[in-house]
Amino acid sequence: MSVEMRSPVVASLLWLTASVLVQGCVYHRMSTSKRLSSDDAGAAGSALDAAGGTGGKQGTGGRHSGGASNASAGSNASAGSNASAGSNASAGSNASAGTTGSAGTTGSAGTTGSNASAGSNASAGSNASAGTSGNAGTAVNPTGGSGATGGSSGGAATSATGGSGGTNTEPSGGRGTALGGAATGGAVTSPCGPGFFLNDDGMCKQTTKCTSGQWERFPATKTTDRVCLDLRTCTDDEYEYGKPKDDVYTSDRICLPLTTCRSDEYQDVEPSRYSDRVCRQLTVCTSEQYEQTPPKVENGITTDDRECASCGDGEYLSTEDQECRKITNCADDEYQVEPAGATWDRECAPQTTCTEGQYEDAVPTYDTNRSCTDCWPGTYCAGDTEDPVHCFRDPDRDPATPCVDPIELAAGEAHTCAVDDAGHLSCWGDNSEGQIDVPKDLWNVVHVAAGRAHTCAVKTEFANGKNTVICWGSVAGGQAQVAPDLGDVVQIAAGGDHTCAVWQDASGYGHVSCWGPLGDPATAVPAELADKRVEQVAAGADYTCAVWRFAPDAVDSDGLGHVSCWGVSSEAKDGALTATASLNVVQVAAGTAHACAIWKDDADRGHVSCWGNGTVNQLDVPDLEERNISQLAAGAFHTCALDNEGQVSCWGLNDDNRRDAPPLDDVTQVAAGEAHTCAVSTVDGERVVSCWGRKSQGQTTVPASLGVVSSVSAGFGHTCAVVQSQDDSANARCWGDNTMGQTDMVNPDGVVQLAAGAAHTCALRSSGTVDCWGDSSLNKKEVPSGLDKDVVEIVAGADHTCALRFDGRISCWGYNALHDVDGPNSDKGDFVQVAAGERHTCAVSTSGEVKCWGKNNTGPAASPEGLKGAIQVTCGAKHSCALWRNEYGTGQVHCWGDDDVPQPTKVPLDLGKVVQVAAGSYHTCALTDEGSVRCWGDNDAGQIDVPPDLGTVLQLSAGDRHTCAVDSTGLLSCWGDNTHGQVSGFNP
Repeated sequence: MSVEMRSPVVASLLWLTASVLVQGCVYHRMSTSKRLSSDDAGAAGSALDAAGGTGGKQGTGGRHSGGASNASAGSNASAGSNASAGSNASAGSNASAGTTGSAGTTGSAGTTGSNASAGSNASAGSNASAGTSGNAGTAVNPTGGSGATGGSSGGAATSATGGSGGTNTEPSGGRGTALGGAATGGAVTSPCGPGFFLNDDGMCKQTTKCTSGQWERFPATKTTDRVCLDLRTCTDDEYEYGKPKDDVYTSDRICLPLTTCRSDEYQDVEPSRYSDRVCRQLTVCTSEQYEQTPPKVENGITTDDRECASCGDGEYLSTEDQECRKITNCADDEYQVEPAGATWDRECAPQTTCTEGQYEDAVPTYDTNRSCTDCWPGTYCAGDTEDPVHCFRDPDRDPATPCVDPIELAAGEAHTCAVDDAGHLSCWGDNSEGQIDVPKDLWNVVHVAAGRAHTCAVKTEFANGKNTVICWGSVAGGQAQVAPDLGDVVQIAAGGDHTCAVWQDASGYGHVSCWGPLGDPATAVPAELADKRVEQVAAGADYTCAVWRFAPDAVDSDGLGHVSCWGVSSEAKDGALTATASLNVVQVAAGTAHACAIWKDDADRGHVSCWGNGTVNQLDVPDLEERNISQLAAGAFHTCALDNEGQVSCWGLNDDNRRDAPPLDDVTQVAAGEAHTCAVSTVDGERVVSCWGRKSQGQTTVPASLGVVSSVSAGFGHTCAVVQSQDDSANARCWGDNTMGQTDMVNPDGVVQLAAGAAHTCALRSSGTVDCWGDSSLNKKEVPSGLDKDVVEIVAGADHTCALRFDGRISCWGYNALHDVDGPNSDKGDFVQVAAGERHTCAVSTSGEVKCWGKNNTGPAASPEGLKGAIQVTCGAKHSCALWRNEYGTGQVHCWGDDDVPQPTKVPLDLGKVVQVAAGSYHTCALTDEGSVRCWGDNDAGQIDVPPDLGTVLQLSAGDRHTCAVDSTGLLSCWGDNTHGQVSGFNP
């Protein structure tokens, strides 16, 4: 049974006269009011205020009858015939209606409820007793008045029954009270029992019960029936998400649509009445796999995943048919272009075969092709194909002779360059402006010129056989900015800050072009040379000279070689025409303020004439009349001449012995820098370069192949390395700054370790003895007596040296103003390693502790507290670092001391496992167990810019502002400051 819900409303005043039990249901019989006689009803006070007000005045028959102020009789109760009692009127306190008249069973108000509301759902006052049956009293007027109602939904006290109504003084009788207030806090007390409700007609009806196929939409109340709805039935494409609650079914079923798996999913769990289907992503086989088992499909639904598998070793997956096939192996005359992948085969291609006129530039491997390079014009190719260089200039030369001989030299102010037969260029000496940093891709070089701080080379282009110019080094004045529209360059010259080149046009006529600082007179080629045949050019400090001839068909042609000079130095440029008048000049050489020329006599013999400034004897040509001069070279204040017999003679200024050539045989070329001279000669059948004169910036230190390096030591401005010779005996090499003789090693044999300081160097020999050379001040070279056999390690600070002895003792010597060499417990043999800084020393003891001493104004000599397990210590200028092993055996770095802006002590967090640490003056580097190098700290000269192509490193050394590393093949790499050639001087 279902009913419509409706709110119960009592529309009229009811007088309950009887209660009868019918069919187990209590109901109220409704009737009209009974008129009261004068014997049983007294006069009640009338309500003056419909809203309750002061409650009505006192009747004639009762005492204190009527309502009191502020108490309401009910929201829907009328006070008399038509008056409303108000919503907030209280029935009054202690109001007794009279003596005898019974006002009804449940009359109004209570005894004490002042300010209590008798209205709808309101409380009439806490604990207010309304009185069971108030006495109405005897009325003066025999006719009873109508009573005020208590309200159909009047407020009730917690334990109160209805009180009696008052009487009306009007002579006509009124009605008695209707329903009084309920005793349960505002709700109307239903007269119906359990299982029944009071319907709109005031009748008690039985509450409907929901069946098993229904759910209770709305529960029954005292005045409304239960609402039952049919339970929902889930369809085939739905599942029951939630069952109806408990046995009474107070909630409906929840049906949700079954999930539909996508095309890229499969159904992992089949659905049931109470569960959804579970969809999972179908496995996608990678490019390295194939589909071994496809996914299962039933009734259009994918019910199982696919299985993927990989091919075995030596196989690849064919993308055409998803089959595993064997990987192809390249043949002996092939190379591997592409390695085999998981889904493709190895790609092989034939090795290139070098043709005539080419040489094998790179030996092929299994995965690289043979590289063939054309020999430049005028050469031919011959020799063993395993030799990477086979291009020769002389077709009569023995093909078995390697093409590595130097064929041309150039000397700048403080650097030197050489070109060999293979077209390779090497430079050494001063690199303050990058003048010896030969471009890596430069080869096929045929000429080179060195200026004050820049270098230029002429190379041959394979595409057209034309010779072009490339320059590097100082570029501030434009001296490295090659002039445009040069033809085929045949010769080049570099001055102080300018460069000039002789080039040929299509007809073979030679011309000269110069470039350099804007407006430089040395680059202003005279207009009268435009129609002359220029043969050679020479560049001085601030002027230029050129050898030229008239065109053969010129009217004034005399067939002689003439000299013209231009630029700033008046002494050098203005004296040229006078000194060479009527001479057949073939070559000119330019110094700072003097020049010299070779001229030929009728017998084709070469003679020398000089002009310009001669204050230091640079014009005093020695007696060369009996010699046939073939070449000249002019330095700043000296000149050298080479004759046809291969002998060299020099004159002019001789400080630094710049003109004292050593005994040389078969010299083929000579070159002069500012204060040094170099020559190519033959020694034991091989061409070699020898240099003499000023060597402060490494300009006389001729590079050679180092071979296999076993260790390296970086000083302030120089570097030293221990290398392995062909007979496996150790020897030593030093290069870089040599102002104090720190690279002049007397005996390089038998060396096992080198230590480079600021301006001194020491060597530990296999015999356990120590030798030192270089700066002799402060006793830096004075090795203490007793160090004759048992030294195992040496280290050098700025001005002091320390040696670790076999018994664990440390001996130091050199500068001791700040106790650099006074080590703690120097007589106690408990040290295993030592390091020297600029003015301090540190050592590792047998217990793994680090002890330091010396200058400590910034803390580098403060022995670190709590550091245990140290295995190595290193010292910079004002900081120190230690390598120690943590509890897991991993090498960690800890640094302390001065940590200003360069922050050499700020160790990176991601170093990994460190096996060696090296400290420069203001930078630090670490070597990891993987052979990689990380550096941090000062980088003003690139000392922490580790080369990206560095191999697997075995040993590190950090100098003042440069760093060096030896890799697993014995190859040495250095980077950073190269002012003195300390980085590139070894020229590997």
